[in-house]
Amino acid sequence: MGLVDYTNTAYNSMFQARKLPMNIVDYLFDNAENLWKLLFYSQSTVNKPPVSNSDKSKMIARTASGDSSTCQVFFELFNTDATVQADAQLRLSVLEIKPINRTNTVVTVVIQCIVNNKASVVSTETVPIESKAFAIAQEVIKALNGAKLEGLKGSLWLDMVQDRGTGIRKVGYSDNFSGYEIVIGANI
Repeated sequence: MGLVDYTNTAYNSMFQARKLPMNIVDYLFDNAENLWKLLFYSQSTVNKPPVSNSDKSKMIARTASGDSSTCQVFFELFNTDATVQADAQLRLSVLEIKPINRTNTVVTVVIQCIVNNKASVVSTETVPIESKAFAIAQEVIKALNGAKLEGLKGSLWLDMVQDRGTGIRKVGYSDNFSGYEIVIGANI
């Protein structure tokens, strides 16, 4: 028997993992109006108009340069040196890449829903007084769980059968910020 030539066999480059956080934000941009209201308005979203696309764009830190202290959506995780003026933040990053075989990979993304502890309560159409961080987390889950995004083999999921690492947990980020972390999975 001769040697087997594997040079023409497709292998997963896992490149879609690199695009996933931005693709998630792009999806939320068009499919999670209540999320943007929670990020934009400080104490109440009741009877507030939808956030304009222009204002949503300003909330996203899309470049590596310039002043991002007024942004609310970041593609890096919270650290104690992060100085931002925003009372509410959404932070996304690839958490883990787990190859299943040569062509299929499970990617988990962590989505941090962070609020300033001094602005941790909000009034919404759903509940008159609730945790702003949990409301943000719930709107993220509502929009993303089951969403089909470009480059995925299937949809995003929160499913312990698929991956025991997915789920939601409460987190303290610093003396001034706390919230929830969502770990959501995808097959690429």
